Amino acid sequence: MTLTQQKEALTAKLIRLQQAHEETKEGDEKNRSTLALSAWRATAARQKELRREAEALQQKLKEAVWCQSAVIQNLNVTLQQSLSNRPVKRLTSVDGQESGTKAKSALFNVLMGELNALYAETGDLVRGARCEFQRPDVNKMRRKWNQDRSLLRSTVATIVPADFERTWRALSLILLSDDSGIHYTGKIVDPENTIVMTYQQTFSLKSGKTATSVVYYAARRYIEENRVVFVWRVLNEGHGEFASLLSNEHAWLVISHFASTQTLLESYSRLMPIGMGDTSLRDGSRLDQFVQHLLKADEAEINDVNLAMERLLSQKHTDDDNKCD
Repeated sequence: MTLTQQKEALTAKLIRLQQAHEETKEGDEKNRSTLALSAWRATAARQKELRREAEALQQKLKEAVWCQSAVIQNLNVTLQQSLSNRPVKRLTSVDGQESGTKAKSALFNVLMGELNALYAETGDLVRGARCEFQRPDVNKMRRKWNQDRSLLRSTVATIVPADFERTWRALSLILLSDDSGIHYTGKIVDPENTIVMTYQQTFSLKSGKTATSVVYYAARRYIEENRVVFVWRVLNEGHGEFASLLSNEHAWLVISHFASTQTLLESYSRLMPIGMGDTSLRDGSRLDQFVQHLLKADEAEINDVNLAMERLLSQKHTDDDNKCD
């Protein structure tokens, strides 16, 4: 091969290499452009998703604020009625003219409207809580303050030596058949498993005076295959010496099949005391006294449950003795 031919061959090879280099460069730029476009699309999609989540959260917050506003508004109406010495003896009346009926109905509807949401929290609540176990003959509500003393919590569990069916039916009689108060006669969703009522508590103070509170109570039962769940919402409004003081409570009772002759009871509650214009929880303050009397009221209510459990266990022992005979 002559020098001229070698030159032409090398020139052609150089041209091919240059073309290949340009094509590779264009491909790299195209790939970078594609990657940049993909990254932009991913970022845009994520921003859109975050915006939707923010909008959904904002809507939930608006609904929560609306519900809480309704509760506060209705409690204020009730408080004003109490201060003006116009006691309400019934929640409804034939002529529909009774003062405060609409306000109380709205309040009860807010409480009932929260029950299904509380039930939906049961699974996460049971998985995340660490219960304090106690013997069935020492059934107490052990409320403890959170770190900043804004909330009282209770997580208690016990194993009852009685079968699941008998246990939840006995407790249903206590929790859904209370005749100590005034039952709401308006529209109730799932009335067979729901109780909505109000009742009054009276407290004796160290000063010799008495104070009262009005309790607004809504509870519902949810029956599953091997578990029965009770949830309730309670608002407690102070009167007299405890005027302008409130407590707001969410609670759960989970009754589960444990063994053929044993049942697991798990109790969870969150109680928030609220002092309108008197937020101090120092020893001896009005709000502190209010909380102490609420804890005493807990003991009285737990006594009712204990009596039911005693009857349940005594009946079980009687049945066992009859079987032995």
